[in-house]
Amino acid sequence: MTAKQDLLTLANLWCEDALSAEQLRTMQDLLRSDAELRTVFLRFLQLHGQLAWDGGNFLSAEDASEGLQNAALSCCSDPDLILSDFSGASRRERRTNLFKAIFVTACVICVALVSYRFADVSPATPDVVSAPQNPAAAVIAERERPQRPAQGPLKPLESPIQVPSGSPAEAVVVATPDPQPSIAETPLKTDLDDHAVVARINDLVEQAWLENGVQPAPLADDFEWIRRLSLVLTGAISSSDQVTAFVCSDLPSKRELLVAKMTGLPETADNLAGIWTNLLIGRSVQPNVDRTALRRFLHRQFAQNDSWMDTVGRLIAAEGRSDQQGETNFLLAHLNAQATPATAVAARLFLGHQVHCTQCHDHPFDRDRGQQEFWALNAFFKTSSRTRMDDSSVWILDQSGEAGMTFFENLRGEQIAVMPEFAGESVRPGEARRSELARLLAERGQTEVAAAMVNRIWAMFFGYGFTNPIDDLGPHNPASHPELLAHLTEAFIQSEFDIRRLMQWIALSRPFGLSSIQETEVTGIDQPEQGGMPLFSRSYSRPLGPEQVYDSLHTAFNSVAGNDDSPISLEHRADWVRQFVQAWSNDENEETLAFDCNLSQALLMMNNHDLEQAIPRAVREIPADNSSTSDSWLSRIAMATLNREPTEKERIVFRSRLRALTTSMAYPKAIQFASEDMLWAYLNSAEFSSVH
Repeated sequence: MTAKQDLLTLANLWCEDALSAEQLRTMQDLLRSDAELRTVFLRFLQLHGQLAWDGGNFLSAEDASEGLQNAALSCCSDPDLILSDFSGASRRERRTNLFKAIFVTACVICVALVSYRFADVSPATPDVVSAPQNPAAAVIAERERPQRPAQGPLKPLESPIQVPSGSPAEAVVVATPDPQPSIAETPLKTDLDDHAVVARINDLVEQAWLENGVQPAPLADDFEWIRRLSLVLTGAISSSDQVTAFVCSDLPSKRELLVAKMTGLPETADNLAGIWTNLLIGRSVQPNVDRTALRRFLHRQFAQNDSWMDTVGRLIAAEGRSDQQGETNFLLAHLNAQATPATAVAARLFLGHQVHCTQCHDHPFDRDRGQQEFWALNAFFKTSSRTRMDDSSVWILDQSGEAGMTFFENLRGEQIAVMPEFAGESVRPGEARRSELARLLAERGQTEVAAAMVNRIWAMFFGYGFTNPIDDLGPHNPASHPELLAHLTEAFIQSEFDIRRLMQWIALSRPFGLSSIQETEVTGIDQPEQGGMPLFSRSYSRPLGPEQVYDSLHTAFNSVAGNDDSPISLEHRADWVRQFVQAWSNDENEETLAFDCNLSQALLMMNNHDLEQAIPRAVREIPADNSSTSDSWLSRIAMATLNREPTEKERIVFRSRLRALTTSMAYPKAIQFASEDMLWAYLNSAEFSSVH
């Protein structure tokens, strides 16, 4: 065996408290002898703390922040800092020393994280939209946009956000006694003022810019901003008419008006329902789950703007038929393996706690997440039962399972008994366990539920949350903007968990209004793509998800053809998306999504005659006569696909292509072929396939 294999074998025994004194000395000698072995040892500790031993999970944070981990690992050069001499110690003392050692390791990594945030980072390429590879689209990356197009009537916008009367922004007091205050230390006035909440968001983000010497990107123009807002809220680009109406408006509060309108649209409720359906049960088909009923329930909750706490409570305490009570399908999907998936997924999604590894052992970096806590939470779900209704596909979920103690085995092989417990409180006698958990979440877990949702919604708007990963909150994973997370969490609680209002605050904040174009020097400092802490000094470009691609293609084709009322086939979209999904039978019933946003591949994989013919059919709908100028045709295509006017270079390319075609065919046919080429080029550009 190699030295690395020897070390990993010994490290595994060490973590299981099964290492002899002689083996300990051997491991210490290995660590003293080679810096590379010390790096391997620290990585092993990270993996041991974050992976389920029998789950097959992978460390998602490692892929996203390899550079940051290397910075942390390089901070430890003395193995004696990590390992204590256990020889002669009792078993209890050795175990105590073990956890002390892991705690020291965690501290070293945290120090490295803080150091990395303020370290000089080499400049990288600016965050701009790259040019497409298609020859006909070689000039699409240039973004010379006029602020107001000449065409299109101004459509009326709906009423603005209703701001309750209250104290002005400057009257909001947020106590910040230390760099990472608790939620309770950031009070807001009971009479919540939306403008004050937004102002405080801006102040805290701008403070981080100042501390890090960052000059933020300029404000995005109307074209860029409305496209980004539409993709985030509705899951698709804006139609041509929507963009034209917005950009032509002279109203000073038009962004506030549009945010109020879009957060209340049925399309936004449907987008949120789709996102949360995927989070709750995944994208793959499960035989005992009614996906349509779950999505219908979620759509209703978001469309009615019901309290998020109420939605969480209904998902946790659900009972009844899978086809009639859509909320039952969340737990119906995760009651396998003694309901350990239900425990892990519920904690991760609703509380922002990754606890899957603690079913086997205590969390090495968070003393509040132990094996006993996992099984005490599991006891709420374990007694639930699911039964099939006759020979149908309908399932029934209830809470009438056998009560009593829940038993688990610790690393010593001892059987431990626990009762259902959350936040130090047990169930009341005679009450259904999951209903009791829903009550305890509403009474004792409000801060955790609110912070988890705030972090997820912020990541929905920016591509990055305050923590990485976004569903692992706690002292072991410091937030990039702790005061801001605390501020929004308290505001969300005071709004009675109003998701629509939370989205309005973020959408109207200064960081969301920034452009994706930024100076190279600043981009090198604010680079979360490379594992650094996000400073939100620009709009981070990120690829569209598969559902966004499908819906945006549909919107673009309809806008070109002038048919904005054509509905989307949810069934066909779900079938198409599942081509990119691989399901895994691990402790969280996880999936992986292999989608690289290749539009050419995406169109070919749609495997549907109507969609395969979408480009020529959309172009044929444009009236083809000599009175139509080539510029008006190109403007229509650019507005439909990229939500902006074409640049001058794009106009030159289109005119040249049209002239070449008219030498061999009639003008109506030539302009249709040229339009098909430009439509295809725009759709295959990086600008179309990204949120920016």
